[in-house]
Amino acid sequence: MDDLSRRRMMGLAAAGLAGACAEPALAAGAARDRQPLPGTLRTRIAALLKRNQMPAVAVAAVKRGRPAIVDALGVASLPFAAPATERTLFHWGSASKQLTAALVVRLALAGKVGLDQPLGRYVQGLPEQFAGLPIHTLLSHTSGAPDYALLGGQPDLAPDRHIDRATFLAKAGGLQPDFKPGEAWSYSNTGYVLLGYLAADLYGESYRDAVTRELLKPARLAEGRMDDAPAVIAGRAEPYDLEGGVLRHAMMMDGEFSAWPDGGALMSARDAARWEAGLQSNAVISAEALRLMTTPERMVTGRSAAYGFGWFLDRVHGRVVHYHGGSVPGFLTFYVRVPSEGIGVVAMTNVGSDAGGRGVQQIAQELVEHLLPGSTWLSLAPVSDPDPARTAEARAMLTRGKAPLDPARFASEIAPIIGRPAGRRAAPPNLARLGAMKDFQLVETFDEGGCTVRRYRAVYDGQTEHVTFGHAPDGHIFRARAL
Repeated sequence: MDDLSRRRMMGLAAAGLAGACAEPALAAGAARDRQPLPGTLRTRIAALLKRNQMPAVAVAAVKRGRPAIVDALGVASLPFAAPATERTLFHWGSASKQLTAALVVRLALAGKVGLDQPLGRYVQGLPEQFAGLPIHTLLSHTSGAPDYALLGGQPDLAPDRHIDRATFLAKAGGLQPDFKPGEAWSYSNTGYVLLGYLAADLYGESYRDAVTRELLKPARLAEGRMDDAPAVIAGRAEPYDLEGGVLRHAMMMDGEFSAWPDGGALMSARDAARWEAGLQSNAVISAEALRLMTTPERMVTGRSAAYGFGWFLDRVHGRVVHYHGGSVPGFLTFYVRVPSEGIGVVAMTNVGSDAGGRGVQQIAQELVEHLLPGSTWLSLAPVSDPDPARTAEARAMLTRGKAPLDPARFASEIAPIIGRPAGRRAAPPNLARLGAMKDFQLVETFDEGGCTVRRYRAVYDGQTEHVTFGHAPDGHIFRARAL
């Protein structure tokens, strides 16, 4: 649930702490209690909270199946001055797309779903343009299904409105696909809502109940659950927005919307650690299922989408990295994994703002660097640039302002959607809004199946952005992605 419009409405007050931790039967070292941040790291994170006006942050870091850090800083409820703790619940937003992906992949491994089959084979009542979409393309955002979160002027699809299945299909079904399946990559929350309908139909219960029964309960989570925004939920942090430098209550989401399949889980720091430990031990999601979820999708050109099923996929310092952010009104999350080193980190905050997004990303990377120095985007050093012309082109695209992009410079995965809503997720980001760029450096290059991936660091006053460009052998850009 990213890029949603927000409105000022009072959120729920934090209502105390959830119950005691359930019996740990899944992974060695599953999180029970607080594992405090070390002093120097705690000081740096506290400074990031202040700089980015984040009321609170909860963090979980796991190394080789054992919780290394499980802690929280700041305030879960400003009017009540309630401190955030390792048991405070934060909304994961799209970081919980992995739950929907896991449900569908488990159905596939059980022989109940064919990932190459069209969605309409299993789900009835779909608009024609959705019924024919292969399931794996919905999981990997290569289906072409238009993203409801990018549809301006659609008040009936707003987060504070009750939207049942028939209403959603009627509204979203009036839109034509952005591209044919497999031709391009463009992030689509719509695809994951449709996958939620698939899971509900085949599990024979609501999506919320299927996730709870199949994943959350077996994981023995103490506080973690699917959200229900209007409900009184013990220990849930209050959601805030940052408006004109002032923190205000975020909009109240509809109860069903807050648990939609495109991102609806609530997690505490200790349950985030327990979940990651379970991923590492294959206690809830099997090794085969996780392998499928973290294998890069291939587009019709044969090139990688750098996304699996519910996870962004990257290489940093030569290591495979999985990551995903999440955003709903009043909450932001960033989840990053370095599987070869057995490291997984989650950072969560109760504010929706650009500054909060930068904050959770940096905090998560700081935690990974603490466990494995020299392993994240933060520690990349400038490298010799063998192609300054490409660097100059990349910088011009990122600082283009109102200037249009030239479709002729892009490969078939991007060129057809330049200037359209889907292109906002696939084309190079427009960073002109950040002001004057102070520095622009090439910090990493690597080969990807005969293609070249170049990563740049763009430095501004008070923030740093990392952006990758993938170039096909003929020089056209087939991927552009900001962290």
